Order: sequence, then structure tokens, then C-alpha cells
Amino acid sequence: MLIKERLVFLRLIIPAIAFLIAQLLPWAGLASNQSMLVLSQDTQKEPLSGYLERLVDTDDNFDIKTVTSIYQDDFEHIAAFRSGGYTKDVHWYRFTLIRGINAPSDWVLDLGEPYINELDVFFPTQDGSFQQVQLGDHVPMAGRALPGTRHALPLTLPVGQETTILVRAASTSTLSFNAIIWHPNAFTAQTARHSFFYGIHLGGLGIVVFIYLVFGIWLKQKTLLAYSTYVAMLCLLNSGVNGFSMLLFPSASGSIFDALVSIGNIGGIIAVIVMWDLVMNLKIEFPRIHRLYMIAALMGIIALPFSFGELYRIIAPAITLLGASFIVLSLVLIGILLFHRGRDTHLTYFFIGFLATATGGATSVLMTLGAIPFNTYTAYAYQFTSIIHILFLAIGLAHRIRDIERARIQANQDLLLEIRRTEDQRHFVALMSHEFRTPLAVIDKAAQMIQITLPEVQSTVADRLNRIRSRAKKLSKLVEIFLTSQALAHEENALNKTSTDLVKILDDIILNTEAQERISISIRPTQLIWLLDEDLFTIAIANLIDNALKYSPAGSKIDVKLKSNDSGLELLIKDKGRGMNVDELSRIGNMYFRGQSASDIKGTGLGLHIAWKIITAHGGTLEVQSQVKEGTSMTIKIPV
Repeated sequence: MLIKERLVFLRLIIPAIAFLIAQLLPWAGLASNQSMLVLSQDTQKEPLSGYLERLVDTDDNFDIKTVTSIYQDDFEHIAAFRSGGYTKDVHWYRFTLIRGINAPSDWVLDLGEPYINELDVFFPTQDGSFQQVQLGDHVPMAGRALPGTRHALPLTLPVGQETTILVRAASTSTLSFNAIIWHPNAFTAQTARHSFFYGIHLGGLGIVVFIYLVFGIWLKQKTLLAYSTYVAMLCLLNSGVNGFSMLLFPSASGSIFDALVSIGNIGGIIAVIVMWDLVMNLKIEFPRIHRLYMIAALMGIIALPFSFGELYRIIAPAITLLGASFIVLSLVLIGILLFHRGRDTHLTYFFIGFLATATGGATSVLMTLGAIPFNTYTAYAYQFTSIIHILFLAIGLAHRIRDIERARIQANQDLLLEIRRTEDQRHFVALMSHEFRTPLAVIDKAAQMIQITLPEVQSTVADRLNRIRSRAKKLSKLVEIFLTSQALAHEENALNKTSTDLVKILDDIILNTEAQERISISIRPTQLIWLLDEDLFTIAIANLIDNALKYSPAGSKIDVKLKSNDSGLELLIKDKGRGMNVDELSRIGNMYFRGQSASDIKGTGLGLHIAWKIITAHGGTLEVQSQVKEGTSMTIKIPV
């Protein structure tokens, strides 16, 4: 059966791995390698990959004059759009456009990515100089020629002439530059499609955040809360990276948009590390790896306040690499768990969902670092796999919630069954104890009647009668103790408090004790009337005095001191017996517990437990102090 389940698991995983390999196949070879782009009447959209030349300014010392004069021959042709990665370098790009004879004069130059901080576009003028237009996410939306999620501006090109345009790009984030020339109508249609797609995407993420946040709070599930936090961070990251935050806050400064990207990126990594730890229950399954996950999450939290502005360029690559490493590790661990456990539905869906988003995330990271080219596949891979991820995670979490609900129902059923069994047992014990009590009373009365009617019996017979009565009384007392224990354990013994003479209680207990001469009693004041359940409190004091006598050396004294003050009633019972160690003291009062030193003395382990329950029921406390071979003192305190 386990082999069959593993085959099912492999059938689910192999297509996902095939998808990953397909996504990571090289996209190179799609770009052209020409010196200039000729625009015709049929041109609707033309990416400028293959038409670009690039010059890298490592010290940010170049201006348009030096670039067009001293360094004009230092530009290198680039075959495809590739990110410059996290760099402080300034990149200059150059491309040439020619408007064909029948081509329209008006075009739109679309530059990206939306999160690039500085994009300065230089157009040639008739006098040989250049006109500069400033773009980038640090330029307010109101200052742009064409407001939108990307950086776009209108172009008017002369027919048949070469128009060479230069662009200066710099950013604290990854320098992912790309450029597209659009026919105005096609640009308008693309903007509408882009807004619709990303609006649906961000709206879906927002709904997911709300749903799992509500379920996480309702079910008190940390995994759901961590996942909702992770998706919330994705919302922040995507809104910043795709330019929607600029539409929502058109007058905000560029540092706000940088902060959204930083918080979304690093916060998402922290959340996904914590979530994976909870999903796989690493604290139980792999304790050492759990500590490693917590250290990584702590590193992310520490790095978060320092990841703004110029520092983001330094911190982001390290944190991104850390997050990618832990995602890969998580996929490996969850694969191991699935392989060994066999069928685990929600973990399987989690694995497939995160394998999809890991594929898209890896594609996006490789693209932003410049390892693979920028094109339609790489640009939208993460958004597409995020949708797959959300669908599989939703199914997986639904299975998890279903399993939790089933476990809750089963636990309730088990609890009800246990309660029913306990009730049956208690009724049985009560019935049996009652049945024992009656014949024991009969035996005691019969022995007493023999003693009364035949006072001159032989001494051996008299001793036997005394032993019969003594054993019957002990059995009756044991039955009474057991019934009291059961009643207190089920909280059925409602206290019947009356004005109780404590001095009389002590006198009666001592009078019925065989070793009266061993008890030293002190009462202050001599009359003490207190509101107590007389029967139960008598049982409690009698049990404590009996224990003190039983576990003390023969002939040794025990002290009984009763007093009252403004704070309440206090009764001290102190012996000079065997005492208890620290471990035994921590377990004192547990039902049936008896210390090691009491192993050779008969007892049930119920007397002290019952005393503690009775005192607690009166709102009091039982304080125990003991040292091995020095004795034990027990203090009952009943508040006013």
C-alpha cells in the first residue's frame, strides 16, 4: 500500500518538475542583432532588445556631453534585455529609430521596470543638443507625460531620419531595464490589459489575505496566520514592483515605493520561513533544523529596519539568497516527509503549490540578477505561478482545516466516551462501597453485641472480637475515604458550612486516636468558632494527624497548633518523622502518591489528597515543608 501511495506522489511531482525544467530552459536566441529599428505602418509593438547599446558608468561621473563625445565609441551592443542586478553602477543605453515612409509620426516609448529610481531620457534637437525628460519612480505621477504603472512618454519622429535616443538608468534596487516602442492605440490597449490582469492578481491576493487571516484567528492556527502574512507581503511587493502603488498614491515620495518593495521582499521571506517551519512541524520532526529556521527568520527581522535606500542594494541579495536556500531546503524536507509518510493530502498540495511559486520566484530572481534575459515568459512567470500556488495552497489548507475539524469532532467524541466511562465506573464504585458499608456495620454491631451479652468470655475470644471490630472500623473508614475522594474528584460534594467548634473537633479526633499521649496540642484563643463543613473538615484534620503519627518514629511527639488572626485560621501539624525529598514534595497531594520512605508502611495514598481537596474547597491552602530525616510540617490556612 505504501509503494502505491509513493507512486501516486511521484505522478504528482514529476509533471511539476518537468514544468520547472521547461521554465528554466534558456530564452536566448529570440532577440535580433541589428543596429537600428525601422518603424513601418504595420508596427504595433516592437521590443528594443537587439537594438540596444550599453555603456557602464561605475563612478557616476558621466553626463550627456561626455557620453556623446568622449565615450561614444565605448558603447557595447547587447543582444537581449538583461538586468544589471543589484549594482551602484549607472547604465547608459543608446538606440536608433527610423520612421518609415508610410509609418505614423506619433509613437509611445515604454521604459521599465516600474521600480527603477532614475530614468533620464535624452532626445536630440535640431541644434545638435539634447532635450532631457526625467522619469523613474522618484518622479511624482503628476510630473509624467503619460501617467501609468510604467515609465512612458510620447514620441514624434521625422520621416526617413535616424533618431538616436539615450537613456540614463540608476536604481537602489535591481537595474532591470527594458524598452518597447508602441503604436499609441496598441499601447492604450496593452495598458488596459495590464491593469486588468494585475488588478485581478492583487485583488485575489487581498481576498486570500483576508480569508486566511479570519480563519487563522478563528481556528487559532499559526500556520494560517503566517500564510496570510506571507501573501500580504506579496501584495506589498507586487504593488511596488508593478507600479500600482504609484497609481494609488500619486503624490507620495519615491522613498515610500522603495520601502514597499523592501518590506514586501524581506517580510515575505521571513513569513515563508516561519510558515514552512509550522507546516512541517519542524519543532517536533526536526528540532535542530527548527532552530536553524528560527535563526534565519531572526536574521531577516534584524535586517528589515536597515533595508531602505542605498542599504537595500547590499542587504537584499543576501536575504534573497537566504530565502531561496530555505525554500529549496523546505521543498526537500517536505518531499522526504511525504515519501516516508506516504499519503498526506495537505502536505502534497503544499509541496506542489510552493514548487510552482518557487519556480516562478527562481525565474524572477534570475531575471533581476541578469542571469537570464527579460522577456514575456520571464516577466510574468512569477505572477502566473503565484496563481497556481494560491489554488493549490487553498486546496491544501482546506484539507488541513477539514482534518482539524475531524480531529476536533473525534476528540469531543472521545471525551464524551471517557466521561461516560468515568461516570459508569464512579457509580459502580459507589454502589460497591455502599454494599460494603452495610455488612461491615452489621459485623461491627454483631461483635459489639457479643461483648455486651457475654462479658465474661475467655481472653482469647475477647481479643478476637476486638480485632474483628478494629478491622471492620478500618474497612469502614477506608470506604468512607474512597467515597469522599470520588465525590471531591467530581466536585459533587457541595460544602455544608455551619458554625463549627474547632476545639471540639480536635478533642474528638485526639480522643479517637490510639496514640493520644504522643500529641502535643496548643490552641490560641481557647475558643474558636469558624464557618466550615464540619464533617469534611474533620476528615481532613484527622487524615493529617493520622499521617503525622504513622510516619513518625514510635514514641516521638507531634505538635498540633491551632490559632486565628486577622488574616484567617491557621492549623500547624508538625512531626519529626522520615521527611520527604524535593521530588516527593513536588508531587504531594497527587492521588495515590506515596513517598519512597513510606513503602514499608500500609496506606492508600488518598489521605493527603483528600485533605488537600477539602481545604481547597474551603478556599484555603495546604503548605508543606519537609526535609529528609528531620520531619514534615503541614500548615492549613483558611482565609477570613
